[in-house]
Amino acid sequence: MITSTKQSQEKQKEAQRLFNQGLNNKEIASKLEVQEKTVGVWLKHLKERFIKMQKIEKQLLQKIEDYLSNKETTPKDLRDLFASLHILKAHQLKKV
Repeated sequence: MITSTKQSQEKQKEAQRLFNQGLNNKEIASKLEVQEKTVGVWLKHLKERFIKMQKIEKQLLQKIEDYLSNKETTPKDLRDLFASLHILKAHQLKKV
């Protein structure tokens, strides 16, 4: 028999998986047969992480744009920024 805590943990993992697939809280709640508010609590940390990564991505893209307009920018400068952007994207796509 699976305990209530174990069931909750399994549903949380499933909610994270569904979120990664692009479902919204309402859709996830319906699939898992829980309240939408519960899903919101479960996914709060993921959404905060996502927002932080979006801010970092925006900063990197702005820096790339600045470097492209600067004649003194070296290929290494751009390569380093694109590597940082690549790493960030890899973390965004990482499954929970």
